[in-house]
Amino acid sequence: METRNPYSSPISGIIPIKPLSSSKAGRPSSSESDRTRKESSVRTSRAFAPNASIVLVGIRGCGKTSLGYIAARVLGWRLVEADDEFETMAGLSRAQFLKNTGHNAEEYRKQERQVMESILSKNEKDAVIVCGIGSIESHGQMLLRKYAISHPVIHIVRETERVREWLRIPKEDNLVQRLEQSDRKNRICSNFEFYNLFDGGSEPNIRHGSDSRDGVSGPGRRSPPYAGTLQRTQQDFIRFINLIMGFQDLSRRVLDSKISAAAASPVEPIYTYALSVEFSQVGCADIDITELECGADAVELEICASDVLGQSVTAESTWITQLSKQFAILRREVAAPIIYHVNMNSFRQMPDESRPLRDEIYLELLHLGLRMGAEFVTVDMNVKSAGEILGVKGSTKVIGDYLEINPNKQGWDDPGRLEMYRRAAQLQFDLVRMSQFAGSEEDNVAIRRFRQKLALLQGVRPPLIAYNLGRLGRASMCCNTILTAVTHPSLRGLHGRKHHHALLTMQEASKMTYDLGLLDPMHFYIFGASIQYSLSPAMHNAGYQVSGLPYQYQIYQSSSIRVLDTLLNDPSFGGGAVSLPFKIEVLKQLASMSAEAKAIGAVNTILPIRPGTGDATRNPDSQTNRITGWYGDNTDWIGITTCVRRHLSPANIIRPWTSCLVLGAGGMARAAIYALIRLDVPNIFIWNRTVSKAEQLAAHFNEVATNFRTAARLTSARNVRHRIMVIKTMSDPWPVEYEQPTIIISCIPAHSIDGSPAANITLPTAWLQSFNGGVIVEASLAYKPLITPLIVQVEELREAGRPWVAVNGLEVLPEQGIAQFQLLTNRTAPRQCMRAEVLRNYRGEKDQHIKMSIYR
Repeated sequence: METRNPYSSPISGIIPIKPLSSSKAGRPSSSESDRTRKESSVRTSRAFAPNASIVLVGIRGCGKTSLGYIAARVLGWRLVEADDEFETMAGLSRAQFLKNTGHNAEEYRKQERQVMESILSKNEKDAVIVCGIGSIESHGQMLLRKYAISHPVIHIVRETERVREWLRIPKEDNLVQRLEQSDRKNRICSNFEFYNLFDGGSEPNIRHGSDSRDGVSGPGRRSPPYAGTLQRTQQDFIRFINLIMGFQDLSRRVLDSKISAAAASPVEPIYTYALSVEFSQVGCADIDITELECGADAVELEICASDVLGQSVTAESTWITQLSKQFAILRREVAAPIIYHVNMNSFRQMPDESRPLRDEIYLELLHLGLRMGAEFVTVDMNVKSAGEILGVKGSTKVIGDYLEINPNKQGWDDPGRLEMYRRAAQLQFDLVRMSQFAGSEEDNVAIRRFRQKLALLQGVRPPLIAYNLGRLGRASMCCNTILTAVTHPSLRGLHGRKHHHALLTMQEASKMTYDLGLLDPMHFYIFGASIQYSLSPAMHNAGYQVSGLPYQYQIYQSSSIRVLDTLLNDPSFGGGAVSLPFKIEVLKQLASMSAEAKAIGAVNTILPIRPGTGDATRNPDSQTNRITGWYGDNTDWIGITTCVRRHLSPANIIRPWTSCLVLGAGGMARAAIYALIRLDVPNIFIWNRTVSKAEQLAAHFNEVATNFRTAARLTSARNVRHRIMVIKTMSDPWPVEYEQPTIIISCIPAHSIDGSPAANITLPTAWLQSFNGGVIVEASLAYKPLITPLIVQVEELREAGRPWVAVNGLEVLPEQGIAQFQLLTNRTAPRQCMRAEVLRNYRGEKDQHIKMSIYR
């Protein structure tokens, strides 16, 4: 492919980039331009085989070794490091080699070339490759650019001060700046970029052992002796890997299913929202980014010409690093899929002398969105060559975008609008977004006519996002079902684009939807025998308020689950939570249940089945028919899974020899075992006071695990052979043939329920000898008392220097509740708000210190 511009090296490996500034300073010579033109011929589709090896490049101190370790353990792949390969091939470390060759640079480069060739050629599949300085040498760059055609090559970037601290470089030394200058070359040979945010913990000190139990290449087993650090970094990077490799991600999967359902079901609409944030607002000191997590289904990052005016988007640009950091902040703090939107209309207003570069600059900015791993990228359908993005999008979904600022008199009735949609469908955009500024209320009516015309089209019809902008267009925005743009109260008072001031907040948009009669209010209950102290109503009701939902969640205490029969004729009942002791008993009353609930053999969530809604209504606002039955599901296992993943340090990532222990044999224990199977834990032990119940549970879940292995698995999943076993008494030693447990889940309430005595459980010290500690989860959802004897035991271990992490009931409750909120309402839960409300409403022992982190 002939390049369009010889001025600089490409970032994406697809199109070379021109600087936005008109300055000629720094342009390479003609010979350098020729060399760049040859290197720029690399083209990558960003579509990879599921086992294609991943390459990490970056300067020393950027954290690529830690991230490589995390990715290798999660994927079950080999970790291959250039430093180890250098020592294996040369028989000497890098420092020793330089010393023995008299610091002969040519000999060193020759050896480095051989190392790069070796690690890339030998590890095409099932490996995470961490490159050394060979990635910035011309030969190494050539190899990586070729490798990037069929493999993800990820440039790891980090804040300068964090690199300086990690490498212990004095502030007056300019070594970090020199390292960063050389690091720009890694952008040239990579097709993705990941900004490694500071996690608040220390980096692992990788040590070398004598044997390699996990198949990691190099001189020995690598096991970082640390715990309790890098959990958030781990979550960020795993999410990033899932996206670029096309593996399933929960947030993306849920949103995709909502979009599909909303596009296909005009009778029972499902409403999704995208929080609109401007580039300048992410780094604004007046905004707390964590507050933006308000229940929106996605966050749209908007970039305008003014954001990049006078900047450069060459590989040397610090602006790209700023963009990369914004992606990382939004990905971590808002925890929603990112829609990357470059506002082409702002570029159409650029100064005359910049217009010849307009389309090329716009396209390169789109490539940056793909490079950063955006879940969605918008492409202006009026840009002729914008369709090329579709060929290189990889797992990113592309939204064809059309905005009419000055519509003609026909507006939505213009035949050109219909033709624009047809062209978008032919180009196979994943979604189409069409909007205009409303001039009158009639424009809102015209959208309905436009949708009716689209419904008559034959062939594939991509989901449509369509609404009018401006204050007069608000009614049409409320009627739009897919990714409607909304704002946040904290963003309204800030200087920004004019149309942003007319956007509704998430709460206002949702409330107006109900005010217009498009949806109906509902109410929900929690059912149980001893739930008078439950924090679930406060948690759910806070979520409803933030989301603008006119719902109510109340306690329904009863000695029998037959109370459900009294709700069969209640048209506004949307479902509820099932608590102890009814999680197993309720199975007898269900007409159907989810595959997860069936495997677990316990239910904590029920939804009404009404005629015309299938197995179970996924839209609780359908009130037109009498309830004909109940559908059961289970979110307890999701809450447990979330807590384990969040608190399990990279040192204890689940491996082929990992062991865990579940205490109890009731409904929550069933959810815990299922969660561990889904987490690919191979060795699961059960202890229960009644041994026969534990043995029944083990037999059941050994069968479940077998079925899970034989069923269709994700391409990224390891083929784990699960063993569910019973420990009969706590006086027994831990089985010597198995590793000490690093995950312990207690499912035994520490308070009396339905006449059953409270269990004050602690564990034998001999069962807590894991060198890297682990995580202990109080999963009974009991928080009276909050500080159980087991929690106290863990705190004592920590004080003694053992790196164990305790997770109390106040952390597990909101995690299962968040999943339950989404199941009951079909809305994205405002997670931070719900977690905070649990803490705020807790009325436990006043002399006890509550330890709970508000995670996003």
